[in-house]
Amino acid sequence: KTAVMCSHASVAAWKKAWKAASSSSSSSAQKSGGASGGGGEASALARWEKENSPKVVLRAEDEAARALLREAAQEQGLPTHAMSEVFPGGSAGGGAGGDGGAGGGAAAQKSRVILAIGPAPSGAINAVLGDLRLL
Repeated sequence: KTAVMCSHASVAAWKKAWKAASSSSSSSAQKSGGASGGGGEASALARWEKENSPKVVLRAEDEAARALLREAAQEQGLPTHAMSEVFPGGSAGGGAGGDGGAGGGAAAQKSRVILAIGPAPSGAINAVLGDLRLL
């Protein structure tokens, strides 16, 4: 399940970056009278794709740490996408997605939160992620 959620988050982050690159390219072209401009988002996305679209999976200690990472990434202008899964306290079952799945009982619940950062240059991402350990 974690691999599937990481894949979904990665694709969603790529789509956000692609949309940002597309909108900056079209606004650059409009400002320059139709010539294609080289927006920063477009060149960063192209560079990431040319480098075989690298991805890593790291572990943050808790939700507060992930929230701080997302905030730091967004402050640096990096694309992010978070998604979560909430499941009953005893197992990793439950519905994928961000709605918490079915339920309604008073049983303790746990959650798994996935945060995708990028695509962006590895140096910019490493500056945000610091010393996180591989999952």
